[in-house]
Amino acid sequence: MAEVVMERMVMAKENDPVGFFGPSPYTYATTEIQTLSDFPGYIYSIVFGEYAGCTPSCVRVEVTVKWAESSQAIKLDRIFSRT
Repeated sequence: MAEVVMERMVMAKENDPVGFFGPSPYTYATTEIQTLSDFPGYIYSIVFGEYAGCTPSCVRVEVTVKWAESSQAIKLDRIFSRT
């Protein structure tokens, strides 16, 4: 699930790089808890943040996925660069 969500972030960057890196909901925001119909019982959230030494050319994206009834989670981080 984390890979699917991250691939959507890659598509968002490719489709709207100005919005992805500029002042927009993508920039340094946290998404609400969400679900995907292909993964029943799982929830995810996304945190956008700075990447030290690379601001404003880079954005760090952290996807957290967990089973809705558990406190355990898995996190996937990726750094997106303008280049």
